[in-house]
Amino acid sequence: MTIEGAPDGGDGIDRHIVRAIPDLNRPGEPSSFRSFEPFAIQPGGEAALEMEIRVSHRVCISRNSAVSWFEEPLIFTVLGIERRRSVETEVQINLRGTEPRER
Repeated sequence: MTIEGAPDGGDGIDRHIVRAIPDLNRPGEPSSFRSFEPFAIQPGGEAALEMEIRVSHRVCISRNSAVSWFEEPLIFTVLGIERRRSVETEVQINLRGTEPRER
């Protein structure tokens, strides 16, 4: 299986993978993040992905409200066939509304 990336959200909250540790369980694998490029992962393997989230100026999150999620969509290939699945991040992401910025 090859991890290819993350699709755009299409909802004004875009996510993309910026850095990765391709195999957390491999002896001798560097434990620091490096720039993301597609990588193969073995069955039972575990990787760490650092994602950047960009919120469009068209998205309105009211003060004292929030948007949260705990799954992220991933694009991967198995035997060359592209697949898209949501995976649990085991972390809940929260974006909280604040006062509008001056432009």
